[in-house]
Amino acid sequence: MRRSLLVATLSFVAGCVLFYHVADEVRYYSQMTKLFYSGKTNSSSEQLAGQAVISGAAWEQLISALTEAGRFIQSSGIAKSEQDYVDGYHYLINVLTSSLAMYYHYADPEYPYIGVAQDDTKRWAGDNTDALYLKSSLSPEGTYRLWGKRNTVRYLGLQVTGGAFGADGMHVVSNMSGEDLITDEAGNFELILSKTPHEGNWLELNEHADMLGIRQFFYDWTNETAAELHIERIDKTASPPKISARELSRRLRETSLFVGGAPRNIQTIFDREIYSLTPNTVSTFKNQTKYLGSKDQLYASGNWHLAEDEALIIEMKSPKGLYWNIQLNNSWHHSMDYQHRQVSLNGHQATVDDDGMLRLVIAHQDTGVANWLDTEGLKKGSFSLRLNTVTDYSEASTRVIPLSELKEHLPVSTRYLTQKERAEILRQRKLGIERRFNPTS
Repeated sequence: MRRSLLVATLSFVAGCVLFYHVADEVRYYSQMTKLFYSGKTNSSSEQLAGQAVISGAAWEQLISALTEAGRFIQSSGIAKSEQDYVDGYHYLINVLTSSLAMYYHYADPEYPYIGVAQDDTKRWAGDNTDALYLKSSLSPEGTYRLWGKRNTVRYLGLQVTGGAFGADGMHVVSNMSGEDLITDEAGNFELILSKTPHEGNWLELNEHADMLGIRQFFYDWTNETAAELHIERIDKTASPPKISARELSRRLRETSLFVGGAPRNIQTIFDREIYSLTPNTVSTFKNQTKYLGSKDQLYASGNWHLAEDEALIIEMKSPKGLYWNIQLNNSWHHSMDYQHRQVSLNGHQATVDDDGMLRLVIAHQDTGVANWLDTEGLKKGSFSLRLNTVTDYSEASTRVIPLSELKEHLPVSTRYLTQKERAEILRQRKLGIERRFNPTS
């Protein structure tokens, strides 16, 4: 009894000591980050940064953010099955991988670098299955030169943003479409990013600008070529990059803010915009620049909730214009396995019926319909439709039908695939993804 009491007492004292030690170091770290974001660089801020790194407080903030993200998976109420938990933690790994790319590895505005922000290992917030997302860090006081070659990718979009998605929220500063770029006959271009206007291609920076986001959407996954892009800061010459204690602390802090805050923020947005809708219905098309959507793009969304023997038909006039797609996302708003399964379709891949209508079928089983969308066996999830630089379209409609009656609800001109044809399409999807994200493929 006495021994148990002694052990308990010592554990309590040790816990108190640890608590006050960590709290003390976190206080140092908090002071340091306030100094950093006030723009001050002095011996005090450098000293605090050094203390935060040496003590481990800077690192502990990232660990705490990961712990908080894990609590979200447990407490959100989204997970109803073992697979839901698997998908949830897989989603967090993607969020972490993406945040390290955006806020740690490619986070030097003095020596900007165009890195991959989202790909098949960095999927979150309904990332476009046709996309290659790139980013580069910026300073609002800087002047940057972006140059390269447009090439043949279907859509190229450039967007300057400011703020942290996981903290106070990101907002759009300026936008430009690849269709607006001035290029030479070979597709070569140069663009300036700065506060002051420049002739030719120019993107505005303001006092909040800290990131350049680049969207590339591929229609033909086999043959289109990504844009060639390079960036450099041209208003001053900086010393070769070396990560200091202050810089390490800043990058860990930005990464922590995203990892700890983004999953909850994304959930709030999707609950409001998608899961508030009646299941198996679809919203009207609207622009979503308030959520960092492309200025050229309209979005419509819905959520499916289907039994094993049901199918959801989405019907709309085939859009006319540059680009459209539809994709399925799981309950964590994580794009699904678009490399190995047909969980998305775009205007190059989908089949249009003889009456000019587009009919898409969401179902748990492969119905043989060319425009089938695979749920991966999930009873519920979300879907999103994108229209980019489209001149003629209709709103979409939906209807749930018994799977056994599917053919009765589709026109005679509906295209059906053999198992061999489906297998070849899936093979080509995999090769297309490898080509997009691995240029050596």
